[in-house]
Amino acid sequence: VNSQTINNFNLTGKLNNTFYNYANISVTINATDLFLRNITIYQNNKSNITSLAVNGSNNIIVNLTTDGNYTLVAEAKDRINSINSSYFYNVIIDTNIPTASNALNRTASGNSTNILDNTDVNLTVFIGDIYFDRLNISHNASGWVNHSITLRGNGTYHLIIKSANLTSGEVVGWKYDAFDLAGNQLDQINTFTVGSSATSSSSGESGGDTTSS
Repeated sequence: VNSQTINNFNLTGKLNNTFYNYANISVTINATDLFLRNITIYQNNKSNITSLAVNGSNNIIVNLTTDGNYTLVAEAKDRINSINSSYFYNVIIDTNIPTASNALNRTASGNSTNILDNTDVNLTVFIGDIYFDRLNISHNASGWVNHSITLRGNGTYHLIIKSANLTSGEVVGWKYDAFDLAGNQLDQINTFTVGSSATSSSSGESGGDTTSS
């Protein structure tokens, strides 16, 4: 009498409790039985896919089409319907990039859009994601400089550009790279123009609202 055994069940290149930003997951099941018939992968106790199996290593693609948390279990069955189940794997599917709103560049003093070469600039943006992981804000006021921002969860984040880095007439680009635990990335570039403090009182030359691209 042969007794099928699942010797190993693993997510290709991943650990248990792993985030994915794609729906098709590759799993490998090593099963032993001279009369092995098929292997079924269950997601949250519901059958996802049944595949003909061989005695040894079996690679199966599991399609999880909806974002969410899943528990995967492999079940091997032989020709006399003897069944052996594996231990479970937990996976999280997240295909949504972080969201951003209210991306603004204003003077640090007075919260004005009149950005001049003698005013510090406050860059602000609201970032939201239930699996928010890290945030970088960068600007090219004096060559691209990247700043890693300490996270406090979903909320509004700030970065100050000092006036010493600004030149009249300069178009400054600034961007925020927000990442979640699944590796989804939000990469948004914004610009503003620096006005001249020497002529602002007479000409009204100033930087406008944020322009995104």
